[in-house]
Amino acid sequence: MPNKAIENFSKVIQLNPENPDVYIGVIEFYNKLIRAPKTAYPEYVDARSRMLTQFLDYVRRAKPSAKLYFNLGVLLADMNEFERAVSSYRMALDLNSRDVKIWYNLGNVFKSSGQLSEAAGSYEKVLEFNPKHTEALLNLGVIYGRKKEYEKSMEFYRKILKIDPRHTAAYFNLGFTYEIQGLKDKALENYLKVVELDPGHTEAYYNAANVYFGLKDFKRAAELYREAISQNPEHLNALVNISILYAQTGNFKEARVTLDKARDLGYEPPPELVDLLGANIKEKNM
Repeated sequence: MPNKAIENFSKVIQLNPENPDVYIGVIEFYNKLIRAPKTAYPEYVDARSRMLTQFLDYVRRAKPSAKLYFNLGVLLADMNEFERAVSSYRMALDLNSRDVKIWYNLGNVFKSSGQLSEAAGSYEKVLEFNPKHTEALLNLGVIYGRKKEYEKSMEFYRKILKIDPRHTAAYFNLGFTYEIQGLKDKALENYLKVVELDPGHTEAYYNAANVYFGLKDFKRAAELYREAISQNPEHLNALVNISILYAQTGNFKEARVTLDKARDLGYEPPPELVDLLGANIKEKNM
C-alpha cells in the first residue's frame, strides 16, 4: 500500500512541477500519514524527504516571495525542522517585514525549540502591528510564567481578558499562575470561571479539584475529580488523586476501585499507598 500511494503522489508532482501548492499539499499529506500510528510507514518518511528536496529545488528556481517562504517554514516546522523553519520565516520577513502571521509563526518555532527570549521578541513584534492579537499575548504570558516572572505573565493574561472576557485559556493560565504562587482562592476563582464558560474543560475541573484537595475540602475536591473523570475516564492523574483522597478519608472501597482503574492504565502505586489500602487491593498479573 505505501508504494502505491507514493507512486500516485509522484505522478501528481510530475503533472504539476511548477505548482507550489501541489508540493505543499503532498508533503502535508505525508506529515499526516507519518503521524498516524496505522500509517507511519518508513517508506513515507523517505518519500517525504525526497518530496521536500524537490520542493526546495522549486523554491530555489522560483521567483522569491514571502508567501512561498512562509509556506515552506510551515512545512518545516510541522516536521520539527525548527532551525530550517526559522531560516525560511526570516527569508519571508526579508520580503514582508510587517506580516503578523510570519512573526507569530516564527515565535511559535522559537517557543517549540526552547528559545524563549527569541520567541518573546517575535510575539512582541506581532503586538507592535496588532496589539489585540490574543494568542501572541497568551504565549507571552506562558513564556514569562516559565521564567517565573509571574506578575508580568499575569499582565498579559489580563490584557487578553480586556479584549475577550470569555477567553478560557487566559482564565485557566491565570488560575494556574495564581496556584503556583500559593494564591489558592484566586486560582479557584479563575478555574471555576473556566468551567462556567466551558463546562467541557476537563483540566479546569482537575486543577480546581487539586486546589480544593490542598485546602482539605475533600467533598468538593471529590466532586470535581469525578467530573474530570466522567469527561475523560482515562485521566490518570485524576484517578490517582481521587484514590488518594478516598484513602485519606477512609473510603477504602472507592479508593481501591479508582486505584485499580489507574493501574489498568499503567500506573504503579507507591508502596505506602498499597499498604494504606491493605491486602484487598487486587494484585495485577496473577
